[in-house]
Amino acid sequence: YQRRVHGERMLRRVASTLCRNLSKTSLAPRFMPLARVPRMLGAPVVRYTFATGKEETVGFVLKTQEDWEKYVMKSDKPVVLDFYADWCGPCQRLAPMLVDKAKASNGAWNLVKCNIDEFADLAQALNIQSVPTVILVHQGEAVDNFVGLPPEEKFEAFIEKAASLGKKPQA
Repeated sequence: YQRRVHGERMLRRVASTLCRNLSKTSLAPRFMPLARVPRMLGAPVVRYTFATGKEETVGFVLKTQEDWEKYVMKSDKPVVLDFYADWCGPCQRLAPMLVDKAKASNGAWNLVKCNIDEFADLAQALNIQSVPTVILVHQGEAVDNFVGLPPEEKFEAFIEKAASLGKKPQA
């Protein structure tokens, strides 16, 4: 019980920080305050793999609260955070595009996926109203985002921004 309560408090603080930072970006909508804490405990980390003749680990699928903290908030590289749903057509078209760019980045940024059906509370806390929603997070702060399937030039600019943040030396 104490572990769950501590985890919920930590997630509330982390999600609140991300909401504040995301609301400062010019493209972001204003976020509603957190209604309740997402319950994300219990499942092990699952790697997101793709078959291309051999299996490669390109990114991660969030499964626990610890994953959120480790792969998103405390990542030493920029994180492209993809909120998706299995039933979403545009999400299915965007996923291979993100995977190809993640492979081409040679580790300059990390791809992290979050299924909104599994983490409805997190999606609600971050005011994710449409899928796909993709957020660029760097050093625990939301830097940029887009909603839906963007035009090619906007997608390329977003990926280039992630790559340029990944190449900068950290202070």
